[in-house]
Amino acid sequence: KNRVSYFQKIARAFSRNYGITVKFEGKGASYDIKNNVVRVPVTVDTLDKELRKVYEGLLDHEALGHAFAETDCVERGVEAPSSIMMRRSYDKNASTWMFVFNAIEDARIERTAIEKWPGTEINLAHCAKWALAKAEEGFKANPGAISPWWFIGCGVFAYARGMEGLVQWFPAEVHELLQGDLAQEVEMTKRAINPVDVEAIVDSIFEKIKVPEQEEQPEPEGGPAEGESEDE
Repeated sequence: KNRVSYFQKIARAFSRNYGITVKFEGKGASYDIKNNVVRVPVTVDTLDKELRKVYEGLLDHEALGHAFAETDCVERGVEAPSSIMMRRSYDKNASTWMFVFNAIEDARIERTAIEKWPGTEINLAHCAKWALAKAEEGFKANPGAISPWWFIGCGVFAYARGMEGLVQWFPAEVHELLQGDLAQEVEMTKRAINPVDVEAIVDSIFEKIKVPEQEEQPEPEGGPAEGESEDE
C-alpha cells in the first residue's frame, strides 16, 4: 500500500471540507479561480521542515484565503476580488493599481481566515516572514530592482497585519508615508470587510500618491502574496 504523504493528507482534508482541489505540480503555489484548484510544488514533501511550514502557510493563504474570498463574496452578494480586478484591468496604470490591490486584499483575506480558522495564524505569519526575508535579500543585492509601489503595497500589508518588525529594512521614506499620509489607509485595511472596501483604500492611496505615466510594476522575489490568484 502506498504511503500517503503529509501534504496529501492536507489536500484530502481541503477537498473534503472545503471542496478545493489541491494539485502537486510546478514550482510555486497558486490558485486557479476558474477551476477552484490550488497548486503546490510536486516536491513539497521533500523540503526541509522550515520550508514545509512556509508552504503550509501558502496553502492556507491560497485555499482558505483566495478561494474562500471568492466563494464568500458570491454567497454574500458582494463583488469578488477577481471581478474587481477584471473591471479595473483597463484603467491607466492598471498593473501597478492591481499589485497594490492584491497586497492589501491579502491583508484582508488573511485576517478573515484567521478569524474563521484561528489555527492558520502561525502558518500565515511564518509564510509572510519567509517571503519578506527573501525580498530583503533581493533588495540588498539590487536595491533598484524593487519599485516604490511594491514597498507601499507590502508596507500597508505588513502594518495592517501587525508585522512592522519584519519590514524595518524598508526605506525610511516608506515608513514615514505609512505612519503619516497613509496611516488612515492602514487603519482602514485593518477593518476592511469586503474587496470593495479594499478597492476604495487603493483608490485613496492613488489619490494621495500620483503614479508617473507608463510606470510598470516589477516582479521582485518574495512578498506577502507569493502565489497570486490566476484565472486560466
